[in-house]
Amino acid sequence: KKTASAPGSSAPGRRLASLDSLLITDIDNTLLGDDEALVHLKEIVRENRDHMGFGVASGRALELVVQALDENGIDSIDVVIAAVGSEIYYGHNHTADKGWASRLRSRWRPDRIRGSLEKLPFLTLQRGDHTQKEFKISYDLDDSVPADEAIPQIHEALVQAKAAYSLIFSHGAFVDILPHRA
Repeated sequence: KKTASAPGSSAPGRRLASLDSLLITDIDNTLLGDDEALVHLKEIVRENRDHMGFGVASGRALELVVQALDENGIDSIDVVIAAVGSEIYYGHNHTADKGWASRLRSRWRPDRIRGSLEKLPFLTLQRGDHTQKEFKISYDLDDSVPADEAIPQIHEALVQAKAAYSLIFSHGAFVDILPHRA
């Protein structure tokens, strides 16, 4: 029987390569939201640790992901996909995937993107902690223009700026601009 290294080991890649499967879940209303189910899931993850990895994917910044996991006693994390897929971390020490960052850097022009979108009066650059990341530019969409009219205008501004991007619109009010490869 093969044995995977413990969470927090110095070689998360070796551990991931030894696994048969990897369970990735969102945090809000998926991993969290049903306390009884979470207890059961943590047992399953612990019992299958030798052959199954566990991770989370979230729109949250790494710091907020770690806070949510800590608050809920979840410590067996192999992978954290954070900031709407623009950051990947491995193992208990949250080692950044530098290859992923290098891949995203190609054709990523955040100044060009911000410059093209600052002209749109219905968008406001988010200012809170953890909202702006190297590969994620986040805006609030106000209700002065319906989303079905605003989103095409955002796309048009980015196309005119010759920006390579991915646009994520969520919760009827949040616009995240990511590298085109994210």
